Amino acid sequence: MLSEGTVIQQELKANENHRYRITLSANDYVAMRLSERGTDVKLRAYGPDGGQILEENTTPGNYSILNFRMIAPASGEFQFEIAGLSGGPDGYDLRLEAQHAATERERNAPESVGEIQ
Repeated sequence: MLSEGTVIQQELKANENHRYRITLSANDYVAMRLSERGTDVKLRAYGPDGGQILEENTTPGNYSILNFRMIAPASGEFQFEIAGLSGGPDGYDLRLEAQHAATERERNAPESVGEIQ
């Protein structure tokens, strides 16, 4: 289960998947940073109903960073899946930078509402 301040460093090969869970309330703000280390990865987010709500690939290359910002559209358990696309067995770092009730500024920022930056 993810919580604010969590840092996960994992090895990941092509065609492998890792899933992480987090419990959110409606309108909670979440900020994550996914750094690839030699393995191209895809990040998918799933809502409490199991439906996919977001998907984004890191930029092809050895060491790209994906900053993810989301405001939870509903309360419940969300899942984040990191899928290995290609590359070596180096892996990734995942950091949960923030988890809190969304501020007015965060709610009004278009890049913060269910989109990956």
